[in-house]
Amino acid sequence: MYKYPLYISTALSGLIVAASDIVLAETMLDSKQVTALFSGKTVSSHHEIKGYDATYFFSPDGSVKGVRDGEPMSGKWTVIGIGQLCVKEGMKHPCRSIVENNGVYKKVKVKRNGDQETLVIYKSFTDGNQNNY
Repeated sequence: MYKYPLYISTALSGLIVAASDIVLAETMLDSKQVTALFSGKTVSSHHEIKGYDATYFFSPDGSVKGVRDGEPMSGKWTVIGIGQLCVKEGMKHPCRSIVENNGVYKKVKVKRNGDQETLVIYKSFTDGNQNNY
């Protein structure tokens, strides 16, 4: 008499567990979103590969200044294409995509096969030049 409700209950509880395991997909930001996120902001971050912390001010005039791994840095920043953030410091000028997942922003390298490698996790975005860089 109760075997069908038990099967339904077991099936539904399995769906609930499966739904709780769903990971939201990362959203790649477009150029307007990247510009709005960085321009005029002091940004704190952690480089996942190299292991250092950094804080930069991304000026609306395209200059960037800050401290990376305890050392001062300065350069220029732009946003190109469909939303790649480019930071030019000396001869280096890498451009990388910015993704968002559940309020966490990351700089990623998109490999030729389409896989993404997380390079930087952004910890905070604060209006203005908080450290007078």
